[in-house]
Amino acid sequence: MALCLAFSRVFSQSVGDTLRFSGINPLGSEVLRLRPQKRDVTILACLRSKELSRISLVTTPDHKKFLRDNEGNIVKYYPQALEFRVTAGTRSQVQIAPLDYQTETPSQDFPATLHFRLKVFHGVEAKTYAPAEAKIIGVPVEAPYPERIYRVRFQLPRIPAEDRMMLEVLDGKGERVTKFGFELL
Repeated sequence: MALCLAFSRVFSQSVGDTLRFSGINPLGSEVLRLRPQKRDVTILACLRSKELSRISLVTTPDHKKFLRDNEGNIVKYYPQALEFRVTAGTRSQVQIAPLDYQTETPSQDFPATLHFRLKVFHGVEAKTYAPAEAKIIGVPVEAPYPERIYRVRFQLPRIPAEDRMMLEVLDGKGERVTKFGFELL
């Protein structure tokens, strides 16, 4: 679950709270220890959406939750355009225990080989979406650099606000490397 959304869930347990979402929502980080290279790669992700910054999570005194926009209208769906920023590299020093990940891709090349997909969960049913665009921004791939930043955009149908989402990060072979979950309610 997203760090800021996890905070909102804890924060909203008191009586009658309103919490506004941000346009930039950190989703967390993961450290992979690439094997056999024994080199750590940190992956950080955040969800970016101007539409989310206009939405508030409201918890009533009887602990019911709903979403409301700036004009007071009830929000029933996720924004249809979502953008993620994913940073992968050997420079970041996040202090969490690394997960072993077996790959033959050299650690300096690994950050530039990532792919993405979005899973949406409605109860136990899951639907997978490919990005409308996924590209490396900043330093070009041709230039040797220990970090790569991706902008990953999804254009989605109307997805109910009660559903859960998970951004999956895949390696060059299509295997899942890590995941970042989030939800609105």
